[in-house]
Amino acid sequence: MRAALVLALAAADTCDLPLLPSFPARPARVDSDCPRVYVYDIPQLYDYEIPWKELHTANVTQIFGMPCHDGLLDEFDTNQYSLALLVLWRLATSKRCGAVADPHDADLFFVPTWPAAKGLPAWDRACGHPANAKVKHLPYLNERTAHRHFFIVGKGHVVPKRDCKYWWLRPEGLLARATRFAYSDQYGKSHTLASYGPAPFDDGRLAKQLAGDRISSDQGIAPHLFSVPYPAAVHAWGAHSRPWEASEERPVLAAYVGGDRNGTFSYLRPKIAALCEASDACASFVPHDGSRVCGVRCVPGIRRTFLRATFCLQPGGDSPYRKSVFDAALAGCIPVVFSQQLARVAPWHRGTDGSTPPAPHFVVLNGAAVQSGQIDVMKHLSEIPPAKVAELRRNLAGVAPMLQYSIDDSVRNDAFEALLRGALAVATERERLRDRHAARERVVALNTLL
Repeated sequence: MRAALVLALAAADTCDLPLLPSFPARPARVDSDCPRVYVYDIPQLYDYEIPWKELHTANVTQIFGMPCHDGLLDEFDTNQYSLALLVLWRLATSKRCGAVADPHDADLFFVPTWPAAKGLPAWDRACGHPANAKVKHLPYLNERTAHRHFFIVGKGHVVPKRDCKYWWLRPEGLLARATRFAYSDQYGKSHTLASYGPAPFDDGRLAKQLAGDRISSDQGIAPHLFSVPYPAAVHAWGAHSRPWEASEERPVLAAYVGGDRNGTFSYLRPKIAALCEASDACASFVPHDGSRVCGVRCVPGIRRTFLRATFCLQPGGDSPYRKSVFDAALAGCIPVVFSQQLARVAPWHRGTDGSTPPAPHFVVLNGAAVQSGQIDVMKHLSEIPPAKVAELRRNLAGVAPMLQYSIDDSVRNDAFEALLRGALAVATERERLRDRHAARERVVALNTLL
């Protein structure tokens, strides 16, 4: 497959890019320490054009998008809502972490509910389908395995509503014990409404309080929900240097890729766009101004913008979360974030279990203080000592492999593997807590007999 990828990418400027290869047969799984996953095959809840049992035959470009004609070797025009599909494809094609055929061999159970990449209208239609109730009758869901089941949504966690409540926002019974993944976290004060949290959101203590207990509690909205990285434009494959490994000096202090629209979570965008435009040390790029080359438009143009800057400014957008954060990080550009939502996003993939801060590789600024003018962003970044900048870049390069979903097994513990390992770690911890609780109850029962 690697040779065909190289040939395909070499031909990129001809517009005659061949489809990259698929797997004629599902690869045999090799012995590894990767969690063993059983994938449910429920056609009524599956909306991708290629069935699960045939997904290994899909072409790489069908899953990850076309390679970028003016981009990096690892850069693809990937649909940002394709999280569930990327995980499914790796389970279908990975030798190290491929799915198991026998549920009795499984450490984890993945229930692919509406895995195709899609926006809000399609999600609304999917969640209105009566087939959602089928998850209440999963054949391998029981007291022993419930906490080892997991669901993935390729949009923000607030999106699946209506009958998706059975498996997502308001699950009941054993389904409440399953783990859930999206690119966002629940920070609402209400136990009945899904919420991204307030804006501005700069209080770390409040964030920790609103996040609640995502390990042991089966209560609330989308219980056991954990955020994972957005599918970015960079996907590692083969053996070659990665964009996040670039160590040369960068000619631009900061960059901003985005527009200046104003909204609940994008309230800082006009401010950031204006200050970047006014500074000779900041490069700006509006993605929607770009044109398509051979039918492919890779936004935001990693090679043109992010690879030239030391820091990348990341105000919120339609939600507090941004794909651009991960595009920047994978280009070795230190993300500058302005909210607790982004400061705490994807904890497993950033070298922490969520209870302790990761080694610093983001710059976190108080969004409200930036908005009011108390913090001058460009001045603040220019005054960070060179030694600290070097530390941030080293730390970022260390976690970057876990922020991207690889095409093959060339990068160990990428975002796909980190998701599986995290799910198993949570399941194991919950078993430990359950056993400890059961032992305590046995002691209480014995004491009543004395």
